[in-house]
Amino acid sequence: MNAIKNVTLTEFSNNIDSLLDEVLEKGISLEINKNGRLLKIVPVEKKINLII
Repeated sequence: MNAIKNVTLTEFSNNIDSLLDEVLEKGISLEINKNGRLLKIVPVEKKINLII
């Protein structure tokens, strides 16, 4: 199960580059609280299609 990091919209806006790097490098999900509503950014593994 992936870890989830919770941030406010202000924190996300001020630190977007480092937060997105953290999602990609550590595989954590990022949950952004905007006035009580939640947005989620999750890492996606690239699937490799093999043609045989």
